Amino acid sequence: MKKTLITFLLVLLATVGHADDYAQVRAALNQLLPGLSDFEIRPAAVGNLLEVRADTNVFYVSSDGEFLLNGPLYNLGKSENLTEKRLVEYRKKLLHGIQDIQPIKYPADNGRYRLTVITDIDCPYCRRLHQDLAEYNAAGFDIEYLMLPRSGKDSPSYQKTVHAVCALEPDLAITAAMSGETPEPADCAHSVDQHMAMARSLGANSTPNIVLPDGTLIRGYQTAAQLTKALETISQD
Repeated sequence: MKKTLITFLLVLLATVGHADDYAQVRAALNQLLPGLSDFEIRPAAVGNLLEVRADTNVFYVSSDGEFLLNGPLYNLGKSENLTEKRLVEYRKKLLHGIQDIQPIKYPADNGRYRLTVITDIDCPYCRRLHQDLAEYNAAGFDIEYLMLPRSGKDSPSYQKTVHAVCALEPDLAITAAMSGETPEPADCAHSVDQHMAMARSLGANSTPNIVLPDGTLIRGYQTAAQLTKALETISQD
């Protein structure tokens, strides 16, 4: 996807006389990538730059159509990664649709924060994270899983995930699978494919990944104490 978007932008610079003409930019994008509908174009924080976000890729084009920036844009005065800030906003927007695809829930008794965890039944660090669920819940975290079998749809991990999700009690079946048990075969109108698509949209290319309520993406295993510190930091921002 990234190579395709870079190609698009290079062609765009050659074919669109004025990149600040949003109609022309959108028309060129629709012509070159007709299947891509999730993109946004808006002025960047730096004068004469336009920001193009397509999925979890952010690029910058000069308003005169002469320059392309592919990489993070920083505000040095504020020590702020503006590209990542844009992606945080985008992920937060995506989180509003999580409930529509039936995440696997492990709620706390007195939840203060909802954490979206992108996980894989056969991932060692995912299993370690799952072993700490009681600690996360005790810290006030409502945990919601998006299942991402990293080996793909035609893999044993995918089949195990489907069987667990289709069990009468999916949360317990996933707990058993995370402990090494093989789920009993089951089939249903599951949402595993939607989980995988959402995980990719959030920018996950590994497991576990944790998405905080503000859209911040944390890659890898984190203890309850580490997550508490991260959440306290964003609460103060």
